[in-house]
Amino acid sequence: LVYVPGVEVRFVRYDAYWQNPANFPGVIFAIYSDVTTAHNAFLGYTIDWNRMPADQNLAIYEADPKIEVKRFTEDTGKPSLDYQYMGFNNQKYNLTWRLAMAHAINYSYVTDVLRLGDSIRAVSAISPGFGGSFNSSIVPWTYNLTLARTFMQSMGFGVGFTTDAEWIAVAESDTPFLYVSHTYNVGNSFREAFQVVVTTWFKQIGINVIDDYLDWEDLWDFGYEQRDSLGVYVFNRDPDYLDPYNMLDPLFNPESRQNYAQVNDTHLNAMMGSALAETDEAARNTIYQNIQGYLARMQFHAPLYHSNLFYTHASNLYNVPYNAMGALRLYPVYRGLYAPFAP
Repeated sequence: LVYVPGVEVRFVRYDAYWQNPANFPGVIFAIYSDVTTAHNAFLGYTIDWNRMPADQNLAIYEADPKIEVKRFTEDTGKPSLDYQYMGFNNQKYNLTWRLAMAHAINYSYVTDVLRLGDSIRAVSAISPGFGGSFNSSIVPWTYNLTLARTFMQSMGFGVGFTTDAEWIAVAESDTPFLYVSHTYNVGNSFREAFQVVVTTWFKQIGINVIDDYLDWEDLWDFGYEQRDSLGVYVFNRDPDYLDPYNMLDPLFNPESRQNYAQVNDTHLNAMMGSALAETDEAARNTIYQNIQGYLARMQFHAPLYHSNLFYTHASNLYNVPYNAMGALRLYPVYRGLYAPFAP
């Protein structure tokens, strides 16, 4: 193993591996600081695999016979396991508040406009990419301004209002029904765009959104150390290993540092404990499906989306183990000839 800071990491094959040795004697991971540099290196065939491709470059790659684009989600129906969501501070906002805000979000706008159609709507932290543990019967909350306002009025806010202008006027006044800070990391184009639209959407129910942007490093520290100050926030979670528990426990366990939403629900804790203890896969999947139904009802988060997944690599690499985690596993991969002489 050789690490050159800011340049590359070199790995050497371990020939005493208990299976047969890998096909490549070594692997070099080049370090690029931006998408454009990686793109240019990929087009120049300096690298065999581009782990940071931009959507707008896919057509260029697909036109090059020496580059393979695997549109994994389109081919399999499975999106990434990555979960993007808007979290609520559950210590500040009860279920009625959460439902009001959740119904004021235009989820189609999120996936179709902000994400340019490169993602699917999330219904919980567990992606369809997990397979049997995903609960496909859940119907997610939709953008429903009438219902959002009904929840607000059930708490005594906006009773008798009949026009959009009345709700907006309250939100823009010195005494809105609620001030909500929206925390996100500046420099993330999606989250910056979401700040603009969520401000508009929440005005429609009399809520004033405070733009609480932070640098990426500060956002992590803020979530860990000052979560009591959070209002709503946009964040994501990727699994470290292929089990839904690795999505649920960090986000909803009251002892977890990543539980920025401060969820502490006795029933949810019990279900997660049952899932962890269950050894039968079918029974475990049933528990996970029930958990998803409970999460949908309780709206501890407003689930936003799971990204579509694609791979881009040299077309003379074969036996690539594509997967919903987006994990790079090179052991079975080998190099052959370019088409039409493959493999």
